Amino acid sequence: MPERQVLTNKFDFLKKFKYFNLESSFEEVLEYVKKYKVFSFDFETAGLYELEPITISFCVKSDDGVYYGFVVDFRDFYLSGKEYKEKIKIFFKIFDEAHLIIAHNISFDLKVLSSLGYDIQFLRYKIYDTMLAVYVNNTESEKSLKDITKTYFGNNIKYQEVDFISALKTGVVKEIKDFSIKFKSYNLQDSLLAMMLYEKTYWLIERNHTILALFLETQIAFLGIEMFERGIYIDADLLSKLKKDYEKQVLELEDELKNIARSKYNYDLDLRSSLSIKEFFKKHLIKNIKNIPKDLLTPKGDISLSIENLDFLGIEDKEFQEKYILYKETRKILESYGIDNLLVNRAEGRVIPNINTSGTKTMRMIITDPPLQTIPANAVGKKIRKCFRGSGNNKLLVADLSQLELRILAFYIDREELIEKYNQGIDFHSQTAEKLGIDRKMAKVVNFMVVYGGGAKSLAKKLRISEKEAKKLIDNFSKTLSGYLDLKNYVVGFIKKNGYVQLPYFVRRYLDRNDPRSERVAFNSLIQMTASIFVKTGMYLLWEIFGEDLNLVLQIHDEIIVEDDEKYLKFLSKYIKIIYEKMFIFNLGKDAYDGKQIYAIGQNLKFKIEPEVGEDWLEAKK
Repeated sequence: MPERQVLTNKFDFLKKFKYFNLESSFEEVLEYVKKYKVFSFDFETAGLYELEPITISFCVKSDDGVYYGFVVDFRDFYLSGKEYKEKIKIFFKIFDEAHLIIAHNISFDLKVLSSLGYDIQFLRYKIYDTMLAVYVNNTESEKSLKDITKTYFGNNIKYQEVDFISALKTGVVKEIKDFSIKFKSYNLQDSLLAMMLYEKTYWLIERNHTILALFLETQIAFLGIEMFERGIYIDADLLSKLKKDYEKQVLELEDELKNIARSKYNYDLDLRSSLSIKEFFKKHLIKNIKNIPKDLLTPKGDISLSIENLDFLGIEDKEFQEKYILYKETRKILESYGIDNLLVNRAEGRVIPNINTSGTKTMRMIITDPPLQTIPANAVGKKIRKCFRGSGNNKLLVADLSQLELRILAFYIDREELIEKYNQGIDFHSQTAEKLGIDRKMAKVVNFMVVYGGGAKSLAKKLRISEKEAKKLIDNFSKTLSGYLDLKNYVVGFIKKNGYVQLPYFVRRYLDRNDPRSERVAFNSLIQMTASIFVKTGMYLLWEIFGEDLNLVLQIHDEIIVEDDEKYLKFLSKYIKIIYEKMFIFNLGKDAYDGKQIYAIGQNLKFKIEPEVGEDWLEAKK
């Protein structure tokens, strides 16, 4: 075993290692992994979206608590092609031999490992992700290793960062040996911290009983990698035509808006300048500018010209307002919703999005680059969905959980008559519309605003009514839905007493009990996070049953999208219905947070899912 090497002062805490080697070999690592069976590891690449490894570090801990550290330089193997295959076999054996493998943000490292040809599915049941361990015990926590190190170790360990990405781009790494030492030390730091965080977080998992939650999030992380590698097929020709149509529409709307400004108001409007737009609105369109309500202003006190605010600014020129809204929405489709990304970010005709399975505080999955979950539900968004389809003769199955959050609300309210109505197939939106004397479209907004913990101001903006009218709707809703206020008061009381929201599988979200906003967030979390866990549980069960035969391509909001031939999708749809309509998840019951009583969500209340098969995303989303 080599002697401990000299490090710069920044990385002195690495002296926690009894031995380490910054120029190690896979053979050396394998020797220690065979002996102790547990290790942590960390890949370093040239960036967040680069999967070609530069170095990999390992931390092995002996039975008597001694740390051993190793860094292997992958660039050596790329230079010696003849030895590469043999070396990579030894590298893979390190993972085969281990009983437990630890890392921080394992999804990235597994993508790199998979890109090297390793079948990562063999690791599904022996991974411990320290980021996910922290996450299920407090979804409000930060996720970066730097922030978590500060939270768990305070000032005892100062996380050190190295700007190796810019150094790689400029070629400095190859020229300066000292930087190479810093780079490898940085790499070794991450695997050591992952091992130390494992020791810090495992007792939390045991104390809070979150082992099942950690298992679920880990499995969904693996499933997310499968979705990432599979991608979803897109009709590039149709999308290109759509882009040209929208670009033409933007130019036409620009001309029309400029002509209105010039002919009616003698103003030379520049739609690419926010200053020009604001000046035009203030001088010519907004009549009572001195009495603009505060909630229509930006934090700096200026007028907010967001689309949802325009109806409340007293604009009399409705022709200009309508054209301006259409102009803004169309430009947003081109710029924000990523049509260009959809066209560029492709491999073999498939869009390869970045999927973060634990990217939100409410446990929802996030899809970015391109941001597919932000495609709007309007006519423009429908045209984009039409571009997503099955490849070849394949079709898409879209399974949408009907009124999921509202069913979960009904479960937590725990009124037998409400649950019975849902089980009989009642439409919650129609029922609310009838009770409040409004149409179903408005009732739908009211229902979801209440579920998400929104207040009168938010509802007023959504429905474009006065705040007084919105408050009356919420008050009437509370009176007509028996048990709603009891539940809300209970959640508020619990957060004030305990400082966190208790979710299924004992997941926690800590909030500031002294912040009035926490009351709204707590209620929202109870409903939304229960929904997230419910969706993920069903995904995991489907994957366990069908394995490689489940070609899941996307999970967005309450939708699951699968690609395959039509006959198989119709067969699969039966099992999707059985799983989501028959399964249940558990949470501690109301007034039973001492753990004496557990409620099974889905045991008495039936959930509803309707899988549909179509040529494309739009057709299947009937």
